[in-house]
Amino acid sequence: MKYFRIYIIRKLLALIETIFYEKKLIKFYKKIFFQNSLNYVIDVGVNRGQSIDLFHKINKNVEIYGFEPNPSLFDKLILKYSNNTKITIYNLGCSEDNGKKLFYENILDESSGFEEINYTSEWVKKKSKILGIKSKNLIDKKYYVNVIALSEFLKPKQTIDLIKIDVEGHEYMVLKGLFKKYIDIKFIQFEVHNDNMYKNSVAYIKIVELLNDNGFFELKTIKHSFGDINDVIFKKK
Repeated sequence: MKYFRIYIIRKLLALIETIFYEKKLIKFYKKIFFQNSLNYVIDVGVNRGQSIDLFHKINKNVEIYGFEPNPSLFDKLILKYSNNTKITIYNLGCSEDNGKKLFYENILDESSGFEEINYTSEWVKKKSKILGIKSKNLIDKKYYVNVIALSEFLKPKQTIDLIKIDVEGHEYMVLKGLFKKYIDIKFIQFEVHNDNMYKNSVAYIKIVELLNDNGFFELKTIKHSFGDINDVIFKKK
């Protein structure tokens, strides 16, 4: 019964996001990447492929390299995109350095990540109530996964149209790993939680400073259809 409730909530959230949030994001990107100019994308935190499917609505021939540390989701992604040679998924996380990190698999897998949950957060309490479980039961599993710094994966001479980062409070570490060397990147999109859901997540202002120091400046903010969560797009100047 518990998992059926979570399944229904996930489906409902996905529907609401498609109608409100994704529609706005697609409209914005179609203005920027006109005439199928969205050619090369890095997707950090693929989850179930929501962003990959969105990018295909902008350009069906876009080349995408994705990172998903959850092994069960990774297996599903491999099957889902097995017939598309322009999509490559790695069963890896992204962080500041290469190595291993403890991964917290949330019962609502969209919220899984490397940051420890703050159980005193009002948003965590509200989320738990919606899911019909106790806050302490939000984390279903904990295990170590392999992680890489994006600067070790990307080639300096290649041009990347967009890097999308959705890593539940671990964005700062992913960006630090990215900016270890110069990569030609046009846009960076990442999710911002305006709450205290995670214990050690870095303040948004510090993330902005890191982006500004590397030549990226805020272009657009698009609010999600639930929670105090935004996606922010930064452009290289």
